[in-house]
Amino acid sequence: MRDGRGEPGAVRRTVAEDVYRALKRDIIMLRHRPGASLTEAELAALYGSSRVPVRESCQRLQQDGLLTSLPYKGYFVNQISLKEISDSFGLRELLETHAIEVTALRATAEDLSRLEDLATTQYTYHDWSSYADFLDRNFDFHIQLARLCRNDRLVAVSYTHLTLPTIILPCRSRWSR
Repeated sequence: MRDGRGEPGAVRRTVAEDVYRALKRDIIMLRHRPGASLTEAELAALYGSSRVPVRESCQRLQQDGLLTSLPYKGYFVNQISLKEISDSFGLRELLETHAIEVTALRATAEDLSRLEDLATTQYTYHDWSSYADFLDRNFDFHIQLARLCRNDRLVAVSYTHLTLPTIILPCRSRWSR
């Protein structure tokens, strides 16, 4: 199966996945600041979808620790502490060390070529569009690395723990302005 970019072997993304990635990116890029109130209707209009994919995306972002839901009030962007980011980095280091060891034994030349393509993505300082593209490709790299282990739990944990460390980069840049 091919995704929207026509890459062989890639999984086609759903509307909910697109909304999830866009909303997560906007939270990480501080377009939705900590404490901000978000409703399904507002998010559906903003991301050009119905409320169902928005609800599914918000549920995933709650699992990621980025949103909190309050019944009849909507969603709120969570404040993330430096300790939470540090803890997440520590866990990722352990998991990805294992993933690299397993991938080195199992990966084909095509698998490694795909990883290399994702790993060469760079961004330009203060170019938020290039940074957003970098975040998407970085996310894809780490998820692909986990998938090559053929361990569904590792992939699921990777989805959650890839989110928090990426928050620190735009925060540092925006604090220093």
